[in-house]
Amino acid sequence: MKRKLTILLALFPLLGSCADMNIYGKPIAQLPDAYGDDEALRTRFRGVTVGELVTDSLTVIKGVVFYDDRGYVIDSRSVSGPNGRQRSSYPGGERGVPTKVRATWRENPKAVWGKYGGIEWEGAILGDYTVSVAERIPDETLDYIRQNKTSLRLKFRLYDMGILVGWDVPKPFSGQRVNGRYYPIEYVLVGGDFKEAHIVNGKVVEKGWYIDNKTGQKIETDY
Repeated sequence: MKRKLTILLALFPLLGSCADMNIYGKPIAQLPDAYGDDEALRTRFRGVTVGELVTDSLTVIKGVVFYDDRGYVIDSRSVSGPNGRQRSSYPGGERGVPTKVRATWRENPKAVWGKYGGIEWEGAILGDYTVSVAERIPDETLDYIRQNKTSLRLKFRLYDMGILVGWDVPKPFSGQRVNGRYYPIEYVLVGGDFKEAHIVNGKVVEKGWYIDNKTGQKIETDY
């Protein structure tokens, strides 16, 4: 017994040195600090994650790429349009809520592998815009997410004058189960520059809208 204990004690330093290695002896990539040296931002968004990303555009555009504030691709599409809403889990959720998001789109795009992974596009740039995100999310929304243990949904809609930013929160659903799981069926605390239309069985039951950043006018949409 004493001999076994001695062997285990001798192995502890080795186990510690292997903690950051995978089974092939390669270093395990460390997750980036979501907010760097910005302690105020880290405190404000503590306990808040982005669960879903939704992207589309008011007109048909090609070679679309969305980047977070660190330059990572969070969404990439060969074609985007009003009837092609893309919904996906937000990639890189450990990086937190982005302070800014950049979007580009191109003419006659050609797919290439991005600098940090993911598909990007080559071709003449037709649109290149950057918008603030994190600072626009109200404290009321962040408090609701923490209190109800839900997540933030980020939405970006492109148009010829830039990027429309939207957000909402899936309301926890405690009613009837569907296939053994609970599903959020309602989004609350809707905010930002636009809201998508509510469509049931292909019919618009509630029009969407967006704020034209040039005129400040609210314009209704069917998508």
